[in-house]
Amino acid sequence: MSGELVILRDVMSGMRAFVSAESLWTKAQKTAVGHLEQYAATRNEDAYQRYLTEMAVIAGMRNARIELDKPGPDLDAVRAGFRNARNHPADIESMIDLFRRFRNVGFMATAITIWTQADAQIAELDSTAQALHAAIAGGKVNLAEVQTLASRVRAIDRQLTPWEEAFSATLEEASRQTTTLLAYGNIAV
Repeated sequence: MSGELVILRDVMSGMRAFVSAESLWTKAQKTAVGHLEQYAATRNEDAYQRYLTEMAVIAGMRNARIELDKPGPDLDAVRAGFRNARNHPADIESMIDLFRRFRNVGFMATAITIWTQADAQIAELDSTAQALHAAIAGGKVNLAEVQTLASRVRAIDRQLTPWEEAFSATLEEASRQTTTLLAYGNIAV
């Protein structure tokens, strides 16, 4: 197989891994929001702890992205971040390779920009969750404050959905284009 076809195959593998990672990220985010809503309704600390467990998945992806964006990334830290995000161990190297090789190329640059913007929304979600936790754990619960914070959680959840869809759509379109190039390359070979 020619070098170009190997690169295209590796790109496809990395894109598939990132689409899978986005699915894990989105599932964790939606589950985290569900746990926060349960926490607001029941004030059960276990629900908040489950929220934190799901947020660790998202933090793993964010930490890997931030580390990969450094000029000399600590690849062990990147691998740990991707593992913490529940990515399959067999996918991690292809994710690292795709990110590093194509960081500034159209489709990947767009996907990373979307990812970064979604992470900013996640920071807002977490800040709201911490305020909710403080309002409930503080003893005397102000129901109006809890309801306001729970509404803010739901609003952030709605704002995240388009980012999640855009990330996947960007990688899916790049995957279609790469598949076409791979098919032409196979024909040429």
